[in-house]
Amino acid sequence: MKDSTLERLERNLKAAGRAFPYPSTPRIADKVMMRLNQPVRSRLLRGRWAGAFLAILILALTLILVPPARAAILDFIQIGVVRIFQVQPAPIPTSQFQFPVTATPKATFVPSILQLAGETTLPDAQSKVDFPILLPVYPPDLGQPDHIYLQNAGSPMLVLVWMEHDRPDKVRMSLDEIAPGGWAVGKSEPKLIEETTVNGQHAIWAEGPYMLQISNGNYELKRLVSGRVLIWTQGEITYRLETDLDLEEAIKVAESLGPIR
Repeated sequence: MKDSTLERLERNLKAAGRAFPYPSTPRIADKVMMRLNQPVRSRLLRGRWAGAFLAILILALTLILVPPARAAILDFIQIGVVRIFQVQPAPIPTSQFQFPVTATPKATFVPSILQLAGETTLPDAQSKVDFPILLPVYPPDLGQPDHIYLQNAGSPMLVLVWMEHDRPDKVRMSLDEIAPGGWAVGKSEPKLIEETTVNGQHAIWAEGPYMLQISNGNYELKRLVSGRVLIWTQGEITYRLETDLDLEEAIKVAESLGPIR
């Protein structure tokens, strides 16, 4: 085919193309953008709600993790068998046990820790509990306890008491060692609650005055505590140290616990 013929064919095809009634091209870009914009707005709305929820969650977690705030928003704090109530509590739930002969009588208010029943000796107490009795070696002049009380109701509670060297009628400090299973200890509305650690484990520091309630389902002992108390756990045993020492010194006492020598 000659070049002139090809050129003429090309011209005819172009002319036919221009005259052919093509349908109008839809505005695809606009429709695509409209569809894209709608999900974006929805996602942004959902994102705002999700962001608000996340902020509330972070705030709540922050309050729970910050000790003063946590103590303020919870009805009670529990560590081991001890519950510290921010408001006047309902009766402490406990398991039922047969009334023990060594325990203080039912529904008793004890004016002094020295009026507890069940006084015994360290060797006798150790023979009756299935956990090693631990004693503090700090302060260095502390020595062994002057009084040992064993309350045994399904599970043992040991109360060790040290007296002032120059005041044998005045309690220097006391240490409760409470096995799990039968005892519930409650403190109602302490003046101050602070969270701390003993040997890296969670601990509670509370300052009186407040009412201490100890129950095992068969009897209830109440005693007014006016001093300072450090509470922590080691293994399954709950420890409760009553002392006039400050928090730093009380932690030293707690972290000095070791087997009877």
